[in-house]
Amino acid sequence: MEYLKLQPGDKVILGRHSYTPNGNANWSPEMDQYVGTETYIAFFSELDTPWNDVIPLYKVVADNKDWHWRICDMIIIPNLRNINHPYLTAKRQNNLLLPMH
Repeated sequence: MEYLKLQPGDKVILGRHSYTPNGNANWSPEMDQYVGTETYIAFFSELDTPWNDVIPLYKVVADNKDWHWRICDMIIIPNLRNINHPYLTAKRQNNLLLPMH
């Protein structure tokens, strides 16, 4: 899976992390309060490998950059820079090849 590279200032809506096959969501109950929050990307954080796939993690403004958020569990708000990116096109067409979980 090739994910859209988010940049500082890109707008997203945070979602709860999906569970991996071994039952780990890389989640803390303190993160629950931010699910559904519209916020801005602060910066790229690191890569997560939950399904033998590489998933970018980002820090966001809403939680003061306290938590890592998986791009695959965010809703990305399109902007002029990314509106035609293949990732968003596939998502609009409900045609993403996501890891099985």
